Amino acid sequence: MKPLKKMSVLACTLFLLAGCGPQQDQTTTTVPAKQSETPAAQPQQKPAEQTPATDTAQQTKPQKEEAVLDEKSVVKLVADASGRYWSVVAGGEGGGIELVKIDGQDYRYMGSNLDTMPELKDYLGEVYTQRMVERIIKDLNIKEYQGRLVQPNADGGSILQWENAQASLAEDKGNERLYELKVPYGEGADIQFDVDLIPVKKEANAWKVDKKPGSKE
Repeated sequence: MKPLKKMSVLACTLFLLAGCGPQQDQTTTTVPAKQSETPAAQPQQKPAEQTPATDTAQQTKPQKEEAVLDEKSVVKLVADASGRYWSVVAGGEGGGIELVKIDGQDYRYMGSNLDTMPELKDYLGEVYTQRMVERIIKDLNIKEYQGRLVQPNADGGSILQWENAQASLAEDKGNERLYELKVPYGEGADIQFDVDLIPVKKEANAWKVDKKPGSKE
């Protein structure tokens, strides 16, 4: 047999064998797409709130920082104390307008910010010792009448310029000190000075004035 004829017979034989073999499943198989190497962006989540520590030391409220007193700050303290005293004498905010007669004497109602005893004591107690708070209220004859505070209908004031005073430490006993204040009054060439000894005491970590500024005790 010639070579060309042999190749033709071999090709036909292979073709017939291929057709006679088992048929392949024609069901289409979906090949999963290759996932992107970069993950899809996820919606940003709000970080969980941290629960405060329950440590006993952290729950304890910090104590009030201890006040530091020097020549500059004592002048400010005493000037504040003098201002509050004369504000009380004037009746406070809006005080001195509404009058009332008690036992034949003219009184006036205290202003809206000082018309109860707790308000008055808190106002004075920010700068005065508790002893002086009670002393001032007694000396000014302030009392309660019909649910409000009243005081005798009288005026007063001071010409001393406490905010411009010069202070020097005269005595130091730890929680009690005595300062000498040189206080100017007058104007221009007529300026003069008054010297006052002011005792201060520490109460509840705060320095308080233990005398009415300008009084001759």
